[in-house]
Amino acid sequence: MGYLLKLAIIAVLALVIIFFAIKYDERKRKRLIEKLFEGRTPLSKEEFYRTFYSETDIAENVVVKVLQILEEYLDCDFSRLHPTDSFSSNLKFFLYEDEWAGDEIVLSLEQDFSIQISGEEAENAYTIDDIIQLVWAKVQAA
Repeated sequence: MGYLLKLAIIAVLALVIIFFAIKYDERKRKRLIEKLFEGRTPLSKEEFYRTFYSETDIAENVVVKVLQILEEYLDCDFSRLHPTDSFSSNLKFFLYEDEWAGDEIVLSLEQDFSIQISGEEAENAYTIDDIIQLVWAKVQAA
C-alpha cells in the first residue's frame, strides 16, 4: 500500500473514532440531564415566572430573558429548571463542559439588560434565583 493510502485510512479511522466519541458524549449528557430533571414538570418560561416569581416585584421579561440566555449559552432545554438549581452543585457540569460559558452568559446579560456585573457579583451568583435577583437589582438601579 502506498503512503497516501495508509494516511487516508488512518484519517478515516480517526474521524470514525471522533464521531463515535462525540455521539457517546451527547448520549451521556442527555442521560445526565434527564437524571438531573427527573420527575419535574416542564414549564414554559412564562409558566416558570408565574410558578416562582409572580408574587415578587421582579418583571416577567427579566426572568424570561435570563432563562433564554442560559438556554442559549448552555445549549440545553431548561424547561424543568427550578430557581434553586445551582451552578455550584447540580448544574456545575454545564460550566465544566464549556469553560467560557459563564463569561459569555455574563456578557450577554450585561448587553441585553444594559447593566454591569462585577467579577465578584458573577462569582457569587450560584443559583438561578441568584442570577435573576442580581439582574433585577441591576435593572432597578439603572
